[in-house]
Amino acid sequence: MTLYFLPALLALLIKVGVLFAANAERKAQRMHAASFNKTESGKSQSSPRIGVQPTKPNQSSHEVGLLSLFTTMVLIMAGHNISELLGYIQFADGFVTDKILRWYYLMTVGSLALITLYSKEVSRLHAEGEIASKLITLAILISAVAIGAAFMFSDILVLGAHSIGYSATADHGAFYWLFQVYALLSFGVIVAYLIAGYLGSSQHQVQIQCGYTLLALAPIVITSLILLGLMRLGFDVNAALVMPLASAMFLVITLKGERLHGMFDIRRHIPMSLERKTSAEIMEIFSQYSQDRVNYRDALNEIEKLLVTHKHQKHGGNVSSTAASMELPRSSLYSIFRRLEIDLKDEK
Repeated sequence: MTLYFLPALLALLIKVGVLFAANAERKAQRMHAASFNKTESGKSQSSPRIGVQPTKPNQSSHEVGLLSLFTTMVLIMAGHNISELLGYIQFADGFVTDKILRWYYLMTVGSLALITLYSKEVSRLHAEGEIASKLITLAILISAVAIGAAFMFSDILVLGAHSIGYSATADHGAFYWLFQVYALLSFGVIVAYLIAGYLGSSQHQVQIQCGYTLLALAPIVITSLILLGLMRLGFDVNAALVMPLASAMFLVITLKGERLHGMFDIRRHIPMSLERKTSAEIMEIFSQYSQDRVNYRDALNEIEKLLVTHKHQKHGGNVSSTAASMELPRSSLYSIFRRLEIDLKDEK
């Protein structure tokens, strides 16, 4: 057997590791949700501590469901890698059939559908249980089943297979372009969901998860667009050389986003973003303070001014929504503005 199978094998091993990590995380979240429900049922009527925001039960159930969806996505992508490995084994034995390639495309369609559903849930654009949300989910699943069935049980998308020297690739049917359109539309819907969730959500956690998922998708989207372009130009290419590692990178980055989304903000690394600008200014103040170029009180005031200004800008200069996000009365926020000499006209 040639060494061309190594990317698929390495990606499969990575996905097995991700699967174990995701399963451990899912168990931890379920225990957390069960512990929360037990605590809530036995909680006394005493007032909670000021500033403590208890986790809501629906948030815990959403996180458990999201991680379950992620685990299913890992399994489908692992099946995708297994089909790639079986294809190389078959090719090494000296014969080429289209059965493995049909299974490969079925796993591809399944992966796209699950990534779309995952992006939909991450963006939280539809409240759980809404009719519109269920209809969109149903449409995604029906379209995936239809395309997958066309690959497995007809010749309109795949006619057969032929050798390209190091592996085999599919003979495209008359309507193979339907799959290409389906893939492009899926990527468009996925990116649209994530951007809309990032820009439209007021929840920091949702923004972080959307940012992470967009970052994780970059290798898959770029690789897929290049492969589709080469196919449209008539080149014989085998995606098994590059797609396995691209999908593995997607899962690793996404898992990190699931587990650590509260500790890392991708927006701090986006050029021209407000978060990057504020972070840089705070670091500059700290640098000056560490070099004794600014005293403690002035440094503290400048950092507080940056934090308040940042929050005010994030809310479009609206004092009421800024005060609400900071859990302060409007009068207290106006007092802070005056004390820090913040000109409201400059912040609108």
